[in-house]
Amino acid sequence: GIISCQVFEKELAHLLDAEERIVRIYALPTVENIGFNIFLKKRNIEFVRDLGDLEDDEELDAIVEIMPIGLHVDIQDLIIKRKERIDLLKEHCDSVLIFYGLCGDSMEKVFNRDDVRLIAPKDELSIVDDCICSVLGRAEYLRQLKNLGSLFLIPGFALHQEEMRKMVVGPKRQVDAMRMVLEAAGYRRTMLVDHDLWNDEERELASRYSAELGLPMECTRGSIDILLSCFKEAVDSVL
Repeated sequence: GIISCQVFEKELAHLLDAEERIVRIYALPTVENIGFNIFLKKRNIEFVRDLGDLEDDEELDAIVEIMPIGLHVDIQDLIIKRKERIDLLKEHCDSVLIFYGLCGDSMEKVFNRDDVRLIAPKDELSIVDDCICSVLGRAEYLRQLKNLGSLFLIPGFALHQEEMRKMVVGPKRQVDAMRMVLEAAGYRRTMLVDHDLWNDEERELASRYSAELGLPMECTRGSIDILLSCFKEAVDSVL
C-alpha cells in the first residue's frame, strides 16, 4: 500500500511507471486518486469501490491513496487522516509506504504502532523532516535553510499552488494576501528544486507563481534518491 501527499504525484508516478514487478495498481475513486492517474505514463489505475472486493493472489499489486496537499497546516488533522488511511490499507497490504516527511513531528505519532509494517523516506539518520528534505537530502537542506527566505518548489507545489494558497490564507483571499503572508514571514525568493522530473509547463507555472508573489525564482539541484530508496524498500519487503 502507498499513502502519499498530493505534492509527490510526479515523483510517485515516475517510480510506479519504472517498477515492472508491480502488476496492478488499485485505488478508491477519490478526486485525488483520479487526478493522480493522469501522471502515470505506462499504467492505468484500476478503481474499485470497496478494497474488500480485491482478490488475494500471489502477484505484486499496489493500492494507492493520495491525500490532499496542505494537510500539514493542521498537524492534528494530518495525524488523524494518515491514521485513518493506514487503518484502511493495513487489512489489504503487507506493507504501507508513507510518502511524507515528519511534517512537524506528526510522523512520530503515526509510526507508533506495531500492527503493520510502515516505511517512510529516510536518510542515514532518520525519517526526513519534510517533502523538500526528501529531494534535497538533509545536509543540503540544512545548508539551504541558512540562506534565509526560500520558498521551495517541486512540481506538486506548482501544480497545486491555488489549493495551497487557500489553505494558508482562506478560500476567498487572493494572491495579494498570500504575498503579504510570505513577506511578513521573510520570504525573499522561490527556489525550484530541479530533480529532473519537471516539464516545461510546470516550470512555466512555477515562474508565473513566483512573479505573482513578487519573488525572484532561483534553482538548485535535487534528486529522488531518498524517495527511490524507500520505494524499493517497500517493494522488496513484500517479495
